[in-house]
Amino acid sequence: MPHIISRKLMKSFTSLTYNNGSIQNLISASMKAKITAYVIVLALHINNFQTDLTVLQNDMKLPESRILDVAKALRLRVSKAKGGPGWRMTRITSWALCLCPCPHRRHQRDSGKRKKMN
Repeated sequence: MPHIISRKLMKSFTSLTYNNGSIQNLISASMKAKITAYVIVLALHINNFQTDLTVLQNDMKLPESRILDVAKALRLRVSKAKGGPGWRMTRITSWALCLCPCPHRRHQRDSGKRKKMN
């Protein structure tokens, strides 16, 4: 990987910490979620706006619930299917599909967590 790209990735997704007098790069939980979101979006762009989340989950060593939470936060339609294109084995995989135009979030009125006191 070219040095300029690795430096940009390290600058975007890590924070510098000092440990025993040395500088180290730390990846926080929120940055891991951000990296996951970037990877899903990149995979969607590469693969005609649909991707197999199970493959990404295995490659990134994430639990299934974590990658599904990120996909739902990106407003993707997630479905489960047996196998996928080119698979010989029949296994359950999660597919993410980006629909255009993207669905809008529906706001609920008066859904505040606190009730007003009279």
